Amino acid sequence: TYSFTFSKLSKEKSQDFKEDFVTAKSGQTLFDIANMCDKNVDELVSLNPQIMFINDLKEGERVRLC
Repeated sequence: TYSFTFSKLSKEKSQDFKEDFVTAKSGQTLFDIANMCDKNVDELVSLNPQIMFINDLKEGERVRLC
């Protein structure tokens, strides 16, 4: 089961995101990271089965991008 929290989009979108992983900051969601890295949320969910709650990432949690 998923629950969703909506927030303003961050303006820190990256043009060329080349890392394989991102480390979550406090308060970030998978939606924030997907937007920042210009990725699809569903793709990040598939790549990160260890993430139980996509709107409640733990600070320091690593998110695989590819």
